Amino acid sequence: MESIVSALIVGILGGFIYALTGLMKSLTTEPFSPKKFIRTLLIGIAAGIMLSLSGHEVTVDAINVAIAAGETVVIEQLIIAIFRAVSKYFSGG
Repeated sequence: MESIVSALIVGILGGFIYALTGLMKSLTTEPFSPKKFIRTLLIGIAAGIMLSLSGHEVTVDAINVAIAAGETVVIEQLIIAIFRAVSKYFSGG
């Protein structure tokens, strides 16, 4: 039971962080879409459920791989968000 809860928490947090950085990236180009935000959270929850149902333990190595992948995505989203904000600022928009 503990591994199921851990997997769900990992999925929910991963989905939330990705949705949040996606929101930051898109704020300068499109309005906030609750539908997209919720969809991303649901994908994270589904990933957590699939992880828990797969029978794989949430080990330190698995968490490290997920962290590395997540950091890559988050950094990419933040760079795009910063680039868009700076471009908008300098273009006068």
